[in-house]
Amino acid sequence: MEAIRWSGRLDRTFRSNYELDPTLSWQYFGSSTGFLRQYPAAEWMKDGDNPDLYDARLRSWYIEAANSPKDMIILLDESGSMKGLKKEIAKHVVLNILETLNENDFVNVFTFSKETHPLVPCFDDTLVQANLENLGQFKEELKEGEPRDIANFTKALTKAFELLQRKNSKYNKSGLGSQCNQAIMVVTDGAPGNFEDIFKTYNWPQLQVRMFTYLIGQEEKKVEHLNWMACANKGYFVHVTTLAEVREQVLKYIPVMARPMVMYQSNHPHRWTGVYADIADPKQTDWLWKQREQNRQKERTNNYRKLQNIMGNRDASLSNPWLLQDPNQVENFLEFGEFELTERDIARIKAEKEREMRVSIQSHS
Repeated sequence: MEAIRWSGRLDRTFRSNYELDPTLSWQYFGSSTGFLRQYPAAEWMKDGDNPDLYDARLRSWYIEAANSPKDMIILLDESGSMKGLKKEIAKHVVLNILETLNENDFVNVFTFSKETHPLVPCFDDTLVQANLENLGQFKEELKEGEPRDIANFTKALTKAFELLQRKNSKYNKSGLGSQCNQAIMVVTDGAPGNFEDIFKTYNWPQLQVRMFTYLIGQEEKKVEHLNWMACANKGYFVHVTTLAEVREQVLKYIPVMARPMVMYQSNHPHRWTGVYADIADPKQTDWLWKQREQNRQKERTNNYRKLQNIMGNRDASLSNPWLLQDPNQVENFLEFGEFELTERDIARIKAEKEREMRVSIQSHS
């Protein structure tokens, strides 16, 4: 509440910006604690009982302003102990990390147990731009995979550091990758040691790569090594025990990646992002499409049942039985639930459905 109160002073800045540039439509301020302030104010749209999934911290304008471009490697533990709820939490951690990336970032995801393998086979030995197509490929492949064997952290960490070294401008002048910050994200239910020798070989004393570690599960005894790995490499450690806390825990890495920008003190650089359209987040459109398709199929199924009842009681329920012989009339009934619709009626019903769709988009954007 205190943050919401002090951010109220931004209204004067918003009004001043609008006076300088009347073409501004909307101005936004997103807080690291999760609340959003917008100008001019508007009533927040809600879609009935459906959950409100909007989070400004996952929008491109917030992420790109909050941290610099980065090269990132995500190491997902798929050893035999990562079963059941641990497995689901770990996958959600990776999904939420991917949602914080944008087209200025480069990324790859590796699963590791006895051996280390790229999540997407054709992305092996490289970093790919974090555009929607590549992120979608990672998300699809994340559905596969079964826990097996024992986790070999040595191979996994070595693979990650060697790949980042080749992308780092200090070791490679090819210009590949973001040529900026670098990070390794380790998602696991515990590590048998702190692997200090690997960090001495690849990351000390320059500390070019930040290490972020995510401990999955309830066991407090496994905190020590993962916490040390993160702290010794300018990173951050979090303990994720439930699905409900995944997003909040994942987002904690963003302020850490932004620490170099604090050195600018009052002279913060301006960040220009792509055009921000006030529509559904493309990362959520698959979910929205499934929701709408489910509703359409449910409505069509209910209309089919009504049609079956009408056919069973043709004389009593239908003024013109010949309508059942007309394929267009039957299709209109299945789609809209009525017979003998004019083109104007159909246009009206479609317009109503379009309005409902826009409300759904706004409530999830």
